[in-house]
Parts: sequence; structure tokens; C-alpha cells
Amino acid sequence: MPDIHERARASFHPGEFVRVAGPPMGYSIERKADARRIDHLIIQVRAGDFGVLEIALNTYSLRSLNVGSDPRLRVAIVSSHWSALPPAGLSRSGGLNYSTLEVKNRIVYRELARPTLESLVIEKLNRSLLIEGWGEFYLRVHSGIHQVHSRRASCAVLADYLERDGAIRFYFKQNGLAELLLFKFCGQV
Repeated sequence: MPDIHERARASFHPGEFVRVAGPPMGYSIERKADARRIDHLIIQVRAGDFGVLEIALNTYSLRSLNVGSDPRLRVAIVSSHWSALPPAGLSRSGGLNYSTLEVKNRIVYRELARPTLESLVIEKLNRSLLIEGWGEFYLRVHSGIHQVHSRRASCAVLADYLERDGAIRFYFKQNGLAELLLFKFCGQV
């Protein structure tokens, strides 16, 4: 039987902006010999015919730390309600723009330490029926997405990408609630 990830590898190329969705299958916190260098939480979702794919979330910015800036991520939560879950799978996406979301919603970002951000995401993951994420497709040992955050210039990264912001949305059974999490680094407006 062919590797189920071959479908993703054959359909999408690394760096392509995509949407992945599916029920949660688990998570792992990145392991490193130096705990101060841990900066990712990996969520696994069952993305329909594409099998289990990863959503790699930054929980800390080593790049900001390396230039002497605040390494904490700033996180905002935008709540909404759903009546039907989106389909599980992997598909191309036109991209997100935090500026558009910020004009339409009252959004407040809070700086969170890595352990607090990990706990927040894990708690939401454990209650969710489905998780939807936007970011850049990658091929490693496992396929998935990364760059699930604002892509505007920051204290540590000068490149300024428009319409390439990533995000993650959790769909909960209780009251048909959904929560979209937006992530910004130091210096991103």
C-alpha cells in the first residue's frame, strides 16, 4: 500500500500556502537537549484522505531571543460560532491577512510565556472536535504546515510578507463555539 503522505507530497509543494483541517490526533512538544531552545508545539490532525498531518506552532521566538528582543509570542483569540464543521483535508488557500481581521474585530494581543502558551493550546486541543490551520506546507519526516503566525516584519525578521499570515482555529462541541488564534512576534503591528 502506498504511503498516504504521498498524496500530499504529489499535490502540494513546500512553501505553498495551504489550509489543513481534521479531528485532533495528538500533540508533542519539541524536544531539545537545552530546554531554553524549545520553540514549537506540534499538533497532529487526521486530514481526511491525506492522513495525519502536522501543524507546527511557534510557542517562543529563538530569533527574537538571539537579537535581544522579547521572545514571547503575542496571542489573540477571535471567537465565533459554527453550524457545520468544515471538511477535513488539505487544500490550497488564498492566504490570511491579520490587518483585515483586526479591522473587522476588536482584537487584543497578550504576551504569553512558552509554558502558558503550550497549556492554552493543549487545553483547546483536548476540547476540540476539529482543528483548522493555515500556513506553509512542508515535507519532512511527516508532512504538515508551519509559519502559522503573522508574516509581517518583526524585531528579528526583516522580510515583510503580505497575505501570508497563518492561524489556527479550534471547533468545540459546546455551544457551537470556534476560536481562531492569531500569533504575532515582537515588533509586528
